[in-house]
Order: sequence, then structure tokens, then C-alpha cells
Amino acid sequence: LAALACLPLVLNLFILANSRGATVGLVAAALCALLLVRRRQRPKAVLGVAAAALAVYLLADPQFIERQRSTADAGDGSAQTRVALWNGALEMIADYPFGLGGRGFHIMSPRYAPGTASEDGDMGRSAHNTYLQMTAEWGVQGFALFAVFLGITFYWLHRARSLAQPDWFYYRSLAVQLGLIGTLVA
Repeated sequence: LAALACLPLVLNLFILANSRGATVGLVAAALCALLLVRRRQRPKAVLGVAAAALAVYLLADPQFIERQRSTADAGDGSAQTRVALWNGALEMIADYPFGLGGRGFHIMSPRYAPGTASEDGDMGRSAHNTYLQMTAEWGVQGFALFAVFLGITFYWLHRARSLAQPDWFYYRSLAVQLGLIGTLVA
């Protein structure tokens, strides 16, 4: 009941953040919830996802809706800047396969992604892609270790869900897995 009472507040947080990535992550986690939940609980999950979608629809303001509509717009200025940053990150990874170290992307972004300076004059930028930024900063080996960590985590969460007798453990491991899925997609 407490989680149900907090749901509109959490959804409102997503709306106020006005983040396309967070919204895509939320949708991915919701869809995965429908796939991962036990069969007998699936109707409740469908009802919960539908209720959350209705709440977002009722809470969303026009600015949020317009921002989300621009997600698939390749001509969007923000999207073009991100593509330039991603291409710069790929060049960095090719030039420095073992990584640049912490904040290396931020420091080197003016060289590898010229013309992407922020409006406040700060030349350094984030890659706006966790995987590319992590690989540029911590190298291919850092990305490989991260991927192994995630693989092991998902394996043990799946195993915990399959072995869980009380629903308490099942739903906690499912919640962690869905949270990770949403974060990784966002």
C-alpha cells in the first residue's frame, strides 16, 4: 500500500525531470516487468503498468509530452549533438583503448567532438551514453569488467527469483533486476 501511494509521486518525478532517457528506461522496466513476473501475477502486473501509464497521462504537462515526442526525431538539435559526442567517444576509444582515466572524456571532448560546447561556455561535455563514456574513460577492459559484473548480478538475481519460496524474496530480487534494467536502458 505504501508503494502504491508513492507511485504518483515517483511518476511525477519522472515528468518533472523531463528526461527522455529516464522515460525510455521506465518504459523498458515496465515491459520487462510484464515478461519477468510469475504467470499468476501477470494480470496484476498488466493492471499496474496500465495504471502507471494512466497516471503519467494525467500528470503530464505539454512540455513533457513535446519533449518525449522529440525522442525519435533525428533532426532534433540535442540528438545531433549527442551523435557528434558518440562519434567523438568512438574515436577516443580507438585512440586510447585502455582509457583516459576519470573525467577523461570531459577533458578531451573539445578535441574529439568540436562544436559541442555547452551554452554556458564550458567546453567539456558528457558523452550522454554511459557505455561509451565508461569505455572512453576506463578502457575496453573496464567495459568488459562492467559487463561481467552485470552478467553475474543478473544471473544471481534470476537464480534468487527461481529459488525464492516466500514472495518477499522473489519481489525484492525482481525489483532490483527491473531497477537495473531501467537504469541500463536509460
